[in-house]
Amino acid sequence: MVKSGDPLALGPVHPNDILKHKGIYETHNYLADQLQETYKEQGVPVHRKFFENIVRTVANTTKVKSAPIGADFHPGDLAPLTQVQAYNTANPTDPIIHAPTLIGLTRLPMSKKNWMAQLGYRYAKQAVKSGASEGWSSDVQGFHPIPAYAHGSTFGKGEKGKY
Repeated sequence: MVKSGDPLALGPVHPNDILKHKGIYETHNYLADQLQETYKEQGVPVHRKFFENIVRTVANTTKVKSAPIGADFHPGDLAPLTQVQAYNTANPTDPIIHAPTLIGLTRLPMSKKNWMAQLGYRYAKQAVKSGASEGWSSDVQGFHPIPAYAHGSTFGKGEKGKY
């Protein structure tokens, strides 16, 4: 029995095809399986949970299609999937409509509206322009290393003390 999204031949499957036909969780499973298999073929056995954490972190992006007034997101925004899901759980009668998406690792930092964190990537000029015109801010007390260089004394301390 062949279902929508099932591969019809041997070889790698494009993760966006899996996302389109089977959803984000099947895509996560596929990516974790592929990573684990790659390491296993090299003779390096690594527990699957490590790959699951990496994939969940990297593939945690969704594109907002529509959002209610008062939500922190707007149509067209790339947002963390887990934050949108948390919002929708807390507001089931007025949810954010979204579509999970995969973006490349080189573009991933650009999806966050933290202009200072984006300075360490190859799209720095775009980050400064967008950040200035849209009023972005930077979390100098977070875990990203670039803001830490600019404001080193409070790096990793969080808003209410150390993490």
